[in-house]
Amino acid sequence: MAPDLLAVEVGNALRRKERNGELKHEQVVGGLQLVFSRVTLRPPTAESMIRAVEIAAALEHPVYDCLYVGLAEALGGRFVSHDVELLKRVRRGGFESLIGELPTE
Repeated sequence: MAPDLLAVEVGNALRRKERNGELKHEQVVGGLQLVFSRVTLRPPTAESMIRAVEIAAALEHPVYDCLYVGLAEALGGRFVSHDVELLKRVRRGGFESLIGELPTE
């Protein structure tokens, strides 16, 4: 499960790789389809946005990243990220229990 913002972020990252010649257009579309088939996307609610803003203020970090932290908190789950700065701030801010391990292949 993830905020629906994930679709925008993945789409932007894949499109950037297409523009740089690293991916073909079909791979971009396929990547997005893979995300849509495996992840339940949740639109932000007023409550989740307010919580994300509160977390962002506490961590001094952008709100869009804090949507993931807030969703994990609300669902009693964990979030995963490669964003080193976000993870550092989450640990420092007292939200370390919300960080999950990225699966290894």
